[in-house]
Amino acid sequence: MKKVEVNGVGFKVYDDNGTLIGYEADVCGEGTVYKDYDAYKSGEGICYVSEHGFDECEGWFIPLELAKTEGTDKEGIKESVRWAFSNYELTDEIVDYIADDVFELAEWAYIDTYLAENEDIDEILANGVPNTER
Repeated sequence: MKKVEVNGVGFKVYDDNGTLIGYEADVCGEGTVYKDYDAYKSGEGICYVSEHGFDECEGWFIPLELAKTEGTDKEGIKESVRWAFSNYELTDEIVDYIADDVFELAEWAYIDTYLAENEDIDEILANGVPNTER
């Protein structure tokens, strides 16, 4: 088995043949998560597994199949934004901005928790995306 640290928090875990078999979490802010900035930026693969995603696991390793249901990719985060604010007319720009913001904030909880508790979102929904460089 081989662990490869990701650009973020945690490790991708490969078997002896080089096949991805799962993810391992590490400490981040208030909790323990798997968080991969490269996967988020590219939109390819699991980018976030909350601390709760590891509840059914032994230790902090989550097998690939379980990660597909307990974790999320970039599109999953964007879909959570669309669902949480389905009463609003959301442009792609607003969805992308909120998804980026929530991914950056995520330290232990489910993405939906960050959507519910982020006070900046009300202003974004009312006024649109700020004109600041990220």
